[in-house]
Amino acid sequence: MTRILVIHKEVHMLRGLAKRREQIFEELGEIRRLRRGKLVEQYNKKQEKDGRVRRWGPYYTLQCWLNGKNRSQRVPRERAEQVQADVEAYERFQRLVEELASVTEQMTKKEGETDAKKKPKRLGRKGTERSRDS
Repeated sequence: MTRILVIHKEVHMLRGLAKRREQIFEELGEIRRLRRGKLVEQYNKKQEKDGRVRRWGPYYTLQCWLNGKNRSQRVPRERAEQVQADVEAYERFQRLVEELASVTEQMTKKEGETDAKKKPKRLGRKGTERSRDS
């Protein structure tokens, strides 16, 4: 009886993992825009002859590593908010993909455990499966 209960719990857990996996796929499908990297706000400074420091900006730069190189691209002030949202979407994408890998791995392990707990097939002579008719 406990063996059936354990298998039932594992099947229930597998269903929960499968449901979460489908939800992740749906969430990934909702992502329409993304950008890799980090949006950096920069200011220029200059020291005047009288000692005062003059600062102007901000200037926005999108920085990312691509093919082993640090890439940098200026972003107009009026587009900075959208680019920041795109960067956050990429971070969300990465979290979802990592969770998808974790959930799928858990499912794979649980399926293997469930298969191992099922009764093994009886073998006939020379390691071949016995026919049910014999």
